[in-house]
Amino acid sequence: MQNIRKSPAVVMEELLEVYKVPHEKQMILFTHIRLAHSFGQFETRLQCVQARLQALSVLVYCNALQDNANTVLYSGLLDEFVEVLELNDTKLTEIKAATLRTLTSIIHLDRMPSFPKLNTIIDVTGASSYHGFLPVMVRSCISTLTATSPPTPNPFPAPLATALFSFLYHLASYEAGGEALVSCGMMESLISVVNWKGTEPDHITFVTRAVRVIDLITNLDMHAFQTHGGLTAFIKRLEVEVDECRKEQPFLITLPSPLAESESSRGDLEQAATAEGESVDAAESTEVPDTATHSPMDTTEPPVSYSTNDLEVTPSQPSYSASRPSTSTAMDVPAASRPDYSEASKSGLSCLPQRAALIKSMLNFLKKAIQEPGFSESMRHLMEGSLPASLKHIISNAEYYGASLFLLATDVVTVYVFGEPSLLSSLQDNGLTDVVLHALLVKDVPATREVLGSLPNVFSALCLNSRGLAAFVACKPFERLFKVLLSPDYLPAMRRRRSSDPMGDTASNLGNAMDELMRHQPSLKAQAMKAIVKEVTHTTSAGRRHPSMKHHQRQYLGQREDVPPTDTTTGEKRPVPLVDYVLNVMKFVDAILSNNSTDDHCKEFVAQKGLVPLLGILGLPNLPIDFPVSQACQSVASVCKSILNLAHESGVLQRGLQCLNEKLEALAPLHQPLPSPGGSVLLRELASAPTPGEATAFPQATPLLHTLSAVHAYIMMLVHVCRTGQTEIRQVSINQWGTELGLRVLAGLTQLYTSLVWESTVLLALCSDDALPAGCLFGKEDTDKLLPPDLRGEEGGRGEAVAMEVMETDTVKMGTEASTPSGEGASGDSPTRQQSAATQHQMKLIKPLLSSASRLGKALAELFGLLVKLCVGSPLRQRRGQQVATPLTPPSTSARAVASALANLLNAGLSWSPPPASPLPKFRLTFLICSVRFTNPMLFDDKKMPYHLMLQYFMTSQGLKAFFDTFEWAISAGGTMQTQDGLDSGELPEGTGEFLDTWLFLLERLVNPRTMLDSPHSLPAKSSQPGYQPFSPLKFLIHIQKLAFEAVMKLWNKKPLKSYGAPAEPEVNQQQLQALMDMGFPRERCLEAIAQSHTLQQATEYLLMNPIMDPVGEEDDEPLSKSTLDKFCECVLEGCLSQLDVQPQMVYKVCELLTTCATRNGSQWRDNMLTTLINQISSQAGQLLLSGTLSAPESVELLCSSALAAKFAVRLHLVTLLFEEMKRGCARAMERAGLVDTLINLFTLTHATMAANPPSPTQPASTPVAGSLPPAPTPTQSKEKDKEKDKDAESSGTPKWLSPGLLLLDLYEKLSIATKRRAAVSKLCNHVWKWFDMSTLKWCAYSASNNKTIDDAYWAKHPKGRKYQWEKKVHHTVQFYGPG
Repeated sequence: MQNIRKSPAVVMEELLEVYKVPHEKQMILFTHIRLAHSFGQFETRLQCVQARLQALSVLVYCNALQDNANTVLYSGLLDEFVEVLELNDTKLTEIKAATLRTLTSIIHLDRMPSFPKLNTIIDVTGASSYHGFLPVMVRSCISTLTATSPPTPNPFPAPLATALFSFLYHLASYEAGGEALVSCGMMESLISVVNWKGTEPDHITFVTRAVRVIDLITNLDMHAFQTHGGLTAFIKRLEVEVDECRKEQPFLITLPSPLAESESSRGDLEQAATAEGESVDAAESTEVPDTATHSPMDTTEPPVSYSTNDLEVTPSQPSYSASRPSTSTAMDVPAASRPDYSEASKSGLSCLPQRAALIKSMLNFLKKAIQEPGFSESMRHLMEGSLPASLKHIISNAEYYGASLFLLATDVVTVYVFGEPSLLSSLQDNGLTDVVLHALLVKDVPATREVLGSLPNVFSALCLNSRGLAAFVACKPFERLFKVLLSPDYLPAMRRRRSSDPMGDTASNLGNAMDELMRHQPSLKAQAMKAIVKEVTHTTSAGRRHPSMKHHQRQYLGQREDVPPTDTTTGEKRPVPLVDYVLNVMKFVDAILSNNSTDDHCKEFVAQKGLVPLLGILGLPNLPIDFPVSQACQSVASVCKSILNLAHESGVLQRGLQCLNEKLEALAPLHQPLPSPGGSVLLRELASAPTPGEATAFPQATPLLHTLSAVHAYIMMLVHVCRTGQTEIRQVSINQWGTELGLRVLAGLTQLYTSLVWESTVLLALCSDDALPAGCLFGKEDTDKLLPPDLRGEEGGRGEAVAMEVMETDTVKMGTEASTPSGEGASGDSPTRQQSAATQHQMKLIKPLLSSASRLGKALAELFGLLVKLCVGSPLRQRRGQQVATPLTPPSTSARAVASALANLLNAGLSWSPPPASPLPKFRLTFLICSVRFTNPMLFDDKKMPYHLMLQYFMTSQGLKAFFDTFEWAISAGGTMQTQDGLDSGELPEGTGEFLDTWLFLLERLVNPRTMLDSPHSLPAKSSQPGYQPFSPLKFLIHIQKLAFEAVMKLWNKKPLKSYGAPAEPEVNQQQLQALMDMGFPRERCLEAIAQSHTLQQATEYLLMNPIMDPVGEEDDEPLSKSTLDKFCECVLEGCLSQLDVQPQMVYKVCELLTTCATRNGSQWRDNMLTTLINQISSQAGQLLLSGTLSAPESVELLCSSALAAKFAVRLHLVTLLFEEMKRGCARAMERAGLVDTLINLFTLTHATMAANPPSPTQPASTPVAGSLPPAPTPTQSKEKDKEKDKDAESSGTPKWLSPGLLLLDLYEKLSIATKRRAAVSKLCNHVWKWFDMSTLKWCAYSASNNKTIDDAYWAKHPKGRKYQWEKKVHHTVQFYGPG
């Protein structure tokens, strides 16, 4: 093959033309051809060997040897590798390097338990023996590298030496490999590499690898490391590398004298201790420095530079002298003499990457060695040599060395001080601690998360003695340190790195560490808290003077090429990332205050008057309008909650209510309706701005909108603070809301809530195309102002737009094509659904207004609901079997005052009237729907239990009267017609049906006697509190049921409104429902139990724990008169049947009503009602039997789809439901009417008719073909779900009355069988009842009187089982359910 003058690819193509080689074998064939072609020449043969070695490395690293590892790494391969390494031919250098790299990859196969190779490599290389091949090779390589004049040719060129050291590093990373290197005495050779003075980049790389290998094996052989002077070698090598760096960067932090001496430190500490009493008012006027000209750490005027001679220090000259006279505060100098450390970054140079890697490895080793107990004796003298000087240079030049080396150097100092705290004074004497403090508190700290998070730990180490504490205080550390929270240069470090990291976690970590520092050094607490308050004040100052950056600008802040330009015009405010500032500062403060459960920090914060700037943040004018829903607002609320919960400081709520009250007073223009033709106040403000598209970002253009945003922020804070389970905090909250200020705020919030609902209604109507009639000028002027000049000619007004929709299709298409981009006019969509560019532009500008109003309305509703729970208090939990009732606690005076204010809110919403310019009654209906829905959670809890306190004040505040007045207004079309004629007129405005549905839903809860009498939110009957009025739920029931009956009578027998009817019954588990009903519980209660639980067991427990109790006691109020109810019961059946003919889905409610009437009026009324109903059914069945005289199509139509069949079906369904409640009465009525025989005859006739006229196999397109799926319903069809089911039944050829008819016959048959069995059982029973005692496992007899009570109850012919109770030692209840 080597003699063929063709490439392997050409040979392969020729073979494939002649032979048919399978595709999976072609690559194998090609590799053999290439190997044979290249094997004849030495150079190409070496390339094949090298490619083979590299391929093995790739396969191992890719973990691709799971199945064929034994084949590829065959036995003897490692021996062959060693033989290759033993060859002395210099031409094989690349092969040897590739061999070592392959061995390095095979080392990691030790992670595969099924195929370990590490021990084999150690054996074949002799790594564990001093005279083994690998140790000898390493020593030879090291001697060659460190030789003054290396031999020529070099037996260990750079690639081979690099591969060898890499192999050593990976071998040492495993315990077995490390032990082998220790056994062969490798430590001495590696330390000699560290002592080697080579400073070339390639040489430094080898030293770095040697340091890393030493780091891995030192734990296994500390004695050898110490014996050969390893620590000294590391320190000297570090000094050599730092000296090389000094040649490029000679800068070093120097001070004229130490920061503090013993005597002066005491004075500084005393001065710091008295700083607590200083006022922070001056901090409020301090401006945030301009980061374009100031250093991020500076707090005063720009610094003035020192001379270069004062800053440069030669290595031989000591930087500090302990014998110099000391000053009290060497750092506390005037701004004019403060050093300019910009000199350190003027060179623009950075440390050589290879040298930086070496220094990092050595510092990492020192950091771990200091904490190792085995080096404790050596480490005591660590800082007596040249190491402090090296650390000073690294710490002084963070810009040159990088943040990572700066952090490692400070960490070395920190761990040394913590390990040897008694030697801190020596570090202070040689000036190392002063350099650290200067670098961290005067220079700019490197903007990385790790450095910022390590600062408090470093400060804690440096403050372990009084001298260090004095030096720390002398630097005024907190004001300078906290500036990182308000610097754009540090924002990238504050942000999270990954989506899984919490926002602001860097600031939180910094706050937690600062809290630990303050607790370790209590004397710093006052000064630190003062600086914290000042930082919060700076945040508020920045928010008042500078506009906030937009989100896309803040996202790329810190990347210099993406920073927005700063060349603003004269007088223009420079935007700042205000939201990020607030988030970072609040995360930091919250971590300090809440890191521990003690209240000392919170009280100090309040004492320093921190509440004023803290709560002022929420009302900053330059915050974006979406700030209330941001995490920054939530962080402010968290700080307020921490202060309230830990310190029980009511000033948080008081100050918050004061700020909120000021904002509410500024919203007075929002409550003034606009003159005719009317519109939205918020929209008018936006339209009046010079540039409506950008007005929402500027508080000067939209002051009302930004004030609403501030109110929203305060509401979110109050909701977060007041939502707590601590009883004491709940009482503090309600007491503050019950003050004069709190009630004034509630009154303002009441007015704001009604205005917001109106604004939302108007804005939503303006965003809809068909909400307003054609030609209506309501809000038109403002919407037209939103359009730019180029779009104003496109939309000719709302009247013309609406008129265009009713024109012919082709005309509309022409208009659409003229106003839409090319191609859209030819689409198949309806032209009325296509929005013009002008409409889209208007909706885009209106949407922020609508979103702000809606979000604030939801927040207000949440706050009001929370206040209701605070007023009412936690419900009392009655344990099962608990006999002693827990005494009720009367509400406090504040709770009653707040409840009264909330009741006035409900009254205001229900009695609200629209402005005179309101164009449609629908607007008021929409408003009332919102008010009624809002009233529901204010009066009832999540389990439909009423709050008696709220009901009491709802009634006394005329809210109940307003509730029924809204009903009168709705059914009389705003007073334009009589209430009895409104529903029948068909002229009620759109939305009346939805309002009645909502209104009746609330009314149903108000008249429910079970929840009203069994509510856990009851009030005591008596109380000694002044002004307390008891609440009688029974009187309330009597009163409201009278009003409800009168209102419902105005709806009785009225024609249902369009799109209005009984809501479809929610889907429930029918098996659970039937199981509960079989236990004897009513259907309505079973549905309620299933809705309140998840399992059948929970539903059963709910029914047992909430029994229906008969009201006990007499009240002065008279219920509905007997004559009124008698008159209603006389025509109730007729009214029910007429409603069922229109709305068959009401059959369950009709059954409940008839059952209730039968219980009230007795058996005679029941029998008459059943007789009338069943006679109607029998008559209708007789009419259906006449279908036998008709033609086949007419007969099928009469039986299946006629109106008579529909009425017959719903009445049969009603009888089957009534049969469950009154079995004997139904059975007797059926026997008298002969209904059973009639139904049987009807079934027989229907069967014959349907058999003779089967459904046609080719059904219409609207009827689904057998075996196919029906078409999916449209949104409009979903409202007629039940009617569709009936139509499907009709189209299938099955009468709707067939199922209820068969069910009725089945019930009749079961009753007949049960009656006969009961008669037979009565002859055999001895009428003696017993009960089973679980303790003795015996049946025990009852007493004679109790036995008679039980026996009479069992044999009594009641329609439903009765309960019988008596008391002896325990409470007994026996309940029977039988066929009646």
